[in-house]
This record gives sequence, C-alpha cells and structure tokens, in this order.
Amino acid sequence: MAYLDSHTNLGIPTIYGGITVEGRGLVAIHDAVSLTGQTANIAATNFTNAGTAGVYRISYYLLDTTNDVTAGTLTVTIAWNDGTAAQTITSASINLAVAASFTQGTIYVRLGSGNITYASTITGIFGTAQYSLYMNAERLS
Repeated sequence: MAYLDSHTNLGIPTIYGGITVEGRGLVAIHDAVSLTGQTANIAATNFTNAGTAGVYRISYYLLDTTNDVTAGTLTVTIAWNDGTAAQTITSASINLAVAASFTQGTIYVRLGSGNITYASTITGIFGTAQYSLYMNAERLS
C-alpha cells in the first residue's frame, strides 16, 4: 500500500532483505494465529511455516472467555531452535476461574533452523474452559 511521508511525498513499500517494509520502516506481519473458542490443549503446532533463519518478534495475547470454570490455569509455550539448541519460553499463566483473565507479552526469537512452534496447556481444570489465543510473528532480520 502506498503512503505519504512527512513531506507529503508518495512512498511505495519496498522489499528489504526479503521483508516487506512499509513506510517509516514498519515490518510486515510474517505469520499470525487467531484462535477463539478453544476448549482443550493445543499440541505443538508450527507457527512460522517459512523456516527462514533470522530474528523474529513474537507477540501473544491469551484470554479466558468463559465463566464456567472453578479452577485451572492456562499457559502457552513457544519453541524454536536458535541454531545451537532447542529453546522454549512459557507465558505467564492465566487463572481460568477468573472471567476475562488474560496475559500478553512480546518475545524476541533468534531462529537458526526449523520452525517456531506454539502449544497451549490447561492444568487443574474443573469445568469447561474456553479461551482465545492471538499471536503475531514479525521477521526483523
């Protein structure tokens, strides 16, 4: 999409190092996940399918969307290989007994090979959990 810079010059998005760069250096979304109405664990699933080595910024938002649970927690795990070893980061847990409980975060990942994956885990549940998970991956280099 074309844009106007601060001097009202017309700009065209460019490709820089294989990354689409919008006006003023904004990096385009590489991959996205938008899951609503989830009721169970999600096994390890590919997030980035390109497998292109580089640095990625991963943003996530995890939200409890039900009042039907009396206990339990939910976490998301993000995993990748940095070229030397397998790495994982687990989000802060949300309390499924508290309606509209959420956690969010941003991590930076150096992908050396393979894909970035994500998984969700529910523990200690009594009732029917329902949650949403939103994630974006932006390739920075």
